[in-house]
Amino acid sequence: MQPDPLGITFKLPPYVFISENDELKVGVWDENEKVWSTAEIEDIKLDMASRQLEFNTRRLAQMAFLQSRCTDYPYKRWKLRCVENQVAILDIETRRGLELTFEIGPEYLMLLVETKDEAEGERFPELKHLKNQKFQPGYLLLELSKCGIHLLPRNEDVQLGEIKLKNFHAEERAIFDISIGVRAFAFRSCRWNQHIEEDNIVIKIRENLEFDREFFEDHEPDWRYFMYWPNKCTFVRCSDVAEEPDTRLAPGVETHLFMPLALEGGHSSEEARERCHQYSYIDFIDTVRKTLRLTRVLAFT
Repeated sequence: MQPDPLGITFKLPPYVFISENDELKVGVWDENEKVWSTAEIEDIKLDMASRQLEFNTRRLAQMAFLQSRCTDYPYKRWKLRCVENQVAILDIETRRGLELTFEIGPEYLMLLVETKDEAEGERFPELKHLKNQKFQPGYLLLELSKCGIHLLPRNEDVQLGEIKLKNFHAEERAIFDISIGVRAFAFRSCRWNQHIEEDNIVIKIRENLEFDREFFEDHEPDWRYFMYWPNKCTFVRCSDVAEEPDTRLAPGVETHLFMPLALEGGHSSEEARERCHQYSYIDFIDTVRKTLRLTRVLAFT
C-alpha cells in the first residue's frame, strides 16, 4: 500500500531563472540508484509572482528542482562581430527564445543587459549579480548555469538535444579562424548547419572593417557562406533562402587550410586580409576562442 502524498512548499532562490513555458520537474534522491527520481512527485505548481513551488511527494528524502541540460540548446541563432578594435559582441538566441548578448574583450566576458523603461520592468532580475560585469568566460558561464541558463554543451548532449555531433577538428578549425578574423569580419549562424554532414560546419561571413554593431544594409546577398571540413575550408554556394543546402564550392574558389588563405584571389579587401594576419592581439583572440569553445555555438546551432 502506497503512503498518502505529503504536500511540500518551496520558494525558488532569487537567482534561479525560469520562464513560464519551462517544464517543471522535481526529483527525490534515490540513494540506491544514485539518481534523482521523479516517480514519487505529483501535482507540481509554480506561482511565478511569488516564486512559490508546490508539489506532493510520496517519499521523503533530499529533493531538488530539476532542469534539462538542453533547455537552452540547440541554439536558434548566433551572431559575432567587433564593435571596437578589441571588443566583440556575441548575440545568442537560445532554444527557449532567450536573447542573450555578451561582450568579449581581452581576458573577459560580460553579459550585457540594457536597462529597460519602468513600464517593461527589469530584464533578467535573477542575474543582477552577473550582468554588466567582467568575468573570465568559464566562470561567467558556470554561474549562468547555476542560475538555470545552460550554455555549456557537452558531446553527450547531442542525443538529448536531437542534433548531430559535429566533427571536432572542423569545429576547432572554424574557431581558430573566427578568433583571428573577427576584427575584419562579422560572422553569424547558417540555418543549414545542422542539415549538412557531421564533418562540415557552415557559417555566414561579411566584412566589417568599420566595426558596425548592426549593418544598415543587411540582406541575404550581403553575406557569403563559408564551410569547414576537418582539414580544409572555403566558400560554398549555400543560402539561407534556398529550399535545401548546397555545399558545392562557390564559383572561382579552391579549398585551403585556413580562412586567410581562402580570402586570397580577390575574395576580400586587402585590409580585411591584412587584419586576419595580425596576431599581436593575443589576449583578445584567446578570449574569443575560449568563449566559442565553451558555448559551442558552431556545433550546437
